[in-house]
Amino acid sequence: MSALEHDYPSVRFVYMTGHLNGTGTTGNVNLRNEQIRAYCRANGKVLYDFADIESFGPDGLTNFMALSADDGCSYDSDANGTRDRNWALDWQSTHILNVDYYTCSPAHTEDLNGNRKAYAAWWLWARLAGWAGPSTDTTPPTPPANLHTTAVACNRVDLAWNAAADPESGISGYRVYRGGTLVGSPTLPAHSDLGIAPSSAYSYTVVAVNGAAQPSSPSATLAVTTPADTAAPSVPGLVQAAALSADSVQVFWQAATDNVGVVGYRVYRDGLLVGQPSGLSFDDTGLNPATTYAYRVAATDAVGHLSALSETASVRTPNAGTQEHTLTLTGAAASEDAFLFSTNPAANYGATDYVNTFERFLVRFTIPSAVTNRRIVNARLSFYVWSQENYQTDQYLNLYRVTRPWVEAQTTWNLATTGGPWATAGAGHVADDHGELLGRLLQQPNADHVYLPDLDVTTLVQEWACGTVPNHGVLLMNSPVTRIGLKASEYGTGPRLVITYTDEPAPYLYAMWCHSRFTNAQLADPALESTVWGPQADPDANGLTNLAEFERASAPAFSTQPADLTAVCGANATTTVAATGVGAIAYQWYQGGRPVAGATGTALILSDIGPANAGIYDVVAMGTRDTLSQAAVIGVVPSAGTRTAGAVSTRPEWQDIHHPSGAIYDQFLLTGPAGTFSASPGKIARMSFLDLDHSIVQVEMSGAGAVTVVLDNPTGPAAPALYNQTGIEYMQGTATVILAGADETTHITIYSVGTANNPGVTRGDVAYPGWAGVAAMGVVSTNGRLGGIHQGNAGYSGALGHTGIYAPTVREVVALPVVVHNIKAFADAIPCLYFAPIGATQTKVAGGDLDQPNNDSITVSGLARVLMGAGQDSCGHPAPAQSIQARLVTDDGTDVTAQLVASP
Repeated sequence: MSALEHDYPSVRFVYMTGHLNGTGTTGNVNLRNEQIRAYCRANGKVLYDFADIESFGPDGLTNFMALSADDGCSYDSDANGTRDRNWALDWQSTHILNVDYYTCSPAHTEDLNGNRKAYAAWWLWARLAGWAGPSTDTTPPTPPANLHTTAVACNRVDLAWNAAADPESGISGYRVYRGGTLVGSPTLPAHSDLGIAPSSAYSYTVVAVNGAAQPSSPSATLAVTTPADTAAPSVPGLVQAAALSADSVQVFWQAATDNVGVVGYRVYRDGLLVGQPSGLSFDDTGLNPATTYAYRVAATDAVGHLSALSETASVRTPNAGTQEHTLTLTGAAASEDAFLFSTNPAANYGATDYVNTFERFLVRFTIPSAVTNRRIVNARLSFYVWSQENYQTDQYLNLYRVTRPWVEAQTTWNLATTGGPWATAGAGHVADDHGELLGRLLQQPNADHVYLPDLDVTTLVQEWACGTVPNHGVLLMNSPVTRIGLKASEYGTGPRLVITYTDEPAPYLYAMWCHSRFTNAQLADPALESTVWGPQADPDANGLTNLAEFERASAPAFSTQPADLTAVCGANATTTVAATGVGAIAYQWYQGGRPVAGATGTALILSDIGPANAGIYDVVAMGTRDTLSQAAVIGVVPSAGTRTAGAVSTRPEWQDIHHPSGAIYDQFLLTGPAGTFSASPGKIARMSFLDLDHSIVQVEMSGAGAVTVVLDNPTGPAAPALYNQTGIEYMQGTATVILAGADETTHITIYSVGTANNPGVTRGDVAYPGWAGVAAMGVVSTNGRLGGIHQGNAGYSGALGHTGIYAPTVREVVALPVVVHNIKAFADAIPCLYFAPIGATQTKVAGGDLDQPNNDSITVSGLARVLMGAGQDSCGHPAPAQSIQARLVTDDGTDVTAQLVASP
């Protein structure tokens, strides 16, 4: 360490003690830690005393290290040589989660200890960075003056007041009290009090708080009386019913509206009241199998006004045998597994519980007798990652079916069993060692101590269950670039297989069809046709058994596609689909290509919608084959009287910025994973964040509606490393930008900050990327029109979901052309340049070539012309016009490249 300090004199090095291992005061760990402490004291070094944090609880009274404590906080309370207590768990049991401590999933220890280590590290880094510590300001600010209302309704009061003053540490915010109860903590001198009762009297006071957390005296009291509520709610829309089992049904609907607020719903079955839920669904249980029921729903408000009844939704419960069961297979009792390493080809790793990185991993689950010869509805396999090295984009994990036997305690890189070598070392030979590719997982940044996304292995588990394919397990191959470590079944959080099945017979012919193991004679056998999971073998009754017919007839078809919508933050939003097909159809909704947890029905229900819910959604209907729906854009706008929602901040000096061009700007900063902002009349609003190239990205809008920025895998906030800017910290990630509530007055721009457009914050020693990196933009227009899209400095790229511009509600763009720099899709992403089909939008590609790394065509709609033109980056570097390197294809598969593209 001394040599490093000598070589890097400008770097402040931090020393650290080692974690406890239960050996107490005389153990080697404590003796070495004392050496480190003594050295730091004698030489003026900075010490992060990791062991000291593990040794004492929050009260600091007991030295648990002396009681043989380990890094997991367990200690020997009675000196009998056995650790029988845990000081962190004892403390947590008498304190409140998310108030006194927070869940953080720390490795090898408990949440409390993880919290305290993080707090200590934050304090240490902040002090080393120059923070002087807590403020010494003891003078309270002036009280807020002129507290008044700006609007009063039966369910809300909008307040405003004159800003308070504090010359020492400034005003950090305000506290709004209703009748002595805190109801708001705004940072600006205004607040909307929502959800209050009609025909009621209230009193308000406001207190200012300075940067040293000193409160002012309260303002003068303001008395307010709300008017009466006289309106009934609207009728709930899109009521649907789906059978959950042979004796239960779920009813769900679109939210009703009310001038004050809907407080609940009443659900009627065959004319009788059966439920009064507060949410947008109701589970009706205790029903009869194979019976048809009719449901209607009404909404009610707080004063008892009842809406009219909805339309009727009918559903028939299935026979009792179709009830679904779910079981989870994990751990050494349910599976066998082994790591394979080319660097040690003769070593067996069957008993190894985890490794830092792996090359290949074998796992075989014991399929319980309960699912033998039963229909598998769903089977999902996932792996637990505990370490990651050298993360790079576009790296995958590949999963294959193993085609030969192997033994956990004998298998190596060279051998499947003792004396039985793999056809190719590492189980690498197609057909002899492993079969078809079952699925691919895109490596994700910061994948550490988490389960990877599930892989769908339904077909394979169905084959194992009905015995048409022997169960030799699966083989997971790692990327040689991004390396991860897995935990095996011996650890507990190893591979996990979740199987959902029914008591119905296994679909014998379906399993055979998936791997072409049947003949025309088998398909035509009436005894076998009765067990076909899907249509009869001759669906068009032409006397010929035809695989193409079988496949075509068995795929679900959407009769209702998901709808684009705009919702007010805090409201409920629902969009629904309907699909037809033979047999049971399951659903999975996706946001930006990622599955939405719990969204497995025909309705996507977003309760208390917020900025994080904004995005581009689609749904997969799963029958004997999968069908992907059209995509829908779901956007949000701030609640009435507000301009922002979610993780958004601003400062007084960032408002009303007058540009030499005459434009007036309001600047906002994204401070978390997702935030929404809107523009005041006559102004331009913009929000900032960092893309993955560390460039500051500005998203600007003017006119109607609101913009939401949602970051994928966000990090921060942190100072912008490439810019000469202090006192401002940015969030970083790949952004999906959603514009909602737009019309012909709305314009949206995306660009990166460079030497040409903002030289005041750039540096001469940095080569800026010059292009703003974002994943996708979705647009919801209120009237089919949009002012303009100006994004010649924005490059779209992604590996999941849609990438590019997706605006299916926009049939006319007033300011033409739409300008974008480039669109690139990697892996499973769907590239798009998509507007309403009846539109005629002109688009300019400014300096890009539209080449698609995943070789996909670009899905287009509503385009009149695509001009391959020139552009320039944010540093003024020219980007000459290029020839198009992709195909433009419509929804029906028609290639329209030649008729749309104007080449340079």
